[in-house]
Amino acid sequence: MSSVRNDHERICNEIQLKYKEKMKDLRAQMEKKRKREIQKIEVRKNAKIKECTIKHEQKYAEIKDYYGDITSTNLDIIKFLKEDLSSSNEEAQRSHKEYRRNYNANKNVTEPLHRAKDEKVLLRKKQLEHIKIKEDLEVCTDEIRAIEGTYKEGEWEYEVKLQQFKYMEEEKKSLFAEFHRLVYEMHQKTGLRNLIMEKKLETI
Repeated sequence: MSSVRNDHERICNEIQLKYKEKMKDLRAQMEKKRKREIQKIEVRKNAKIKECTIKHEQKYAEIKDYYGDITSTNLDIIKFLKEDLSSSNEEAQRSHKEYRRNYNANKNVTEPLHRAKDEKVLLRKKQLEHIKIKEDLEVCTDEIRAIEGTYKEGEWEYEVKLQQFKYMEEEKKSLFAEFHRLVYEMHQKTGLRNLIMEKKLETI
């Protein structure tokens, strides 16, 4: 009986060690997988943020260059008009008053028109740039949502594996309980048989 009990205890210990090792390996694998998924998501997110930042910096540089070109062009136009006005004054000194009157009248009419046209072109360009930035933002948003979906799926898979692990723990406990119950019943039956054998020996 002592030998049988030692064998049962050895088998029980071996089963416990086996399940402990399996449980440890499964936990380590799940943890490594979760860390890899999180690292991949972080890398993709940082790359996408960097890409959006570079695009926005390029757009800002283009807008800055555009306004710089407009400023230099306006300065050239003003310089040209001043030179033209000086030559016209030299050539038409006798009709200076009439020329100034016509020039001022023409200026009052054409400048608002030019300003309106320039403003229209500028607003149209800003509108196109805004549409492009909005489209890029929507693409980035969709990609971020996809990454978040992948991350949630990984979390869900981790929870499923955790539930499976808990179920295996419960099953292991029930198996151990059944094993101990069978060993106890075997001890009882063995003791009863020994008692019967002793009675028979005494009778013989």
